[in-house]
Amino acid sequence: MNLKSTCLIASLTMVMTCILPSNAQNTGPIDPVRLDSLVATRLDMPKPGRVTGNYMIQLFYGDKVAAERVKSQYDAKQMQWESIMRYEQPFHKVWIGKFRSKAEAERVMFELRKDYPKALVLLPKS
Repeated sequence: MNLKSTCLIASLTMVMTCILPSNAQNTGPIDPVRLDSLVATRLDMPKPGRVTGNYMIQLFYGDKVAAERVKSQYDAKQMQWESIMRYEQPFHKVWIGKFRSKAEAERVMFELRKDYPKALVLLPKS
């Protein structure tokens, strides 16, 4: 390609970019019906700690009495992630949250490590 054709292509590209209208931001009036629809959709989305993901954080595993104690202590803190207690032979386990990604679960786990030093991220089978 020679210099003349390169300049011609560059000039045409610049002209086309300036001439074509841009729809990146619509600054017109907001349609209240559409706004209500978007707000309703957002409200129906899962809340943090109750998302439909796969990763969970295991706070404890051991005997039933100790697991119930850990679960009640965690629930008393009223954190945003829901806790559940499961029995998988031979241990009772306390799990929290359902996270979409391992990274999200690990961020929460590091926050909880000061109170639950054996906390770990897991991907339950069911």
